[in-house]
Amino acid sequence: MLAQRTALLKGSGTAAARAAAKEAADAGVQVVDLTAGEIWTNLAPTIRDGAIAAIAAIDKGINRYTDTIGLMDLREALPAS
Repeated sequence: MLAQRTALLKGSGTAAARAAAKEAADAGVQVVDLTAGEIWTNLAPTIRDGAIAAIAAIDKGINRYTDTIGLMDLREALPAS
């Protein structure tokens, strides 16, 4: 019964579009494949550097919310109003 119902399922439109993009690229057509929302160019250095900084912060355990009134170092560095 389940096997009969699976025949009613349609294929993935994203998978079909990705296959068509690959086929065109393999045929020598210059293709910008946006079917899966993946980045097809190298990341900008600022994004890559930000990711590296985020991983470093996680490694140091700095991956939690701060105190609701902010970080002490930052509060001390700001001039009093």
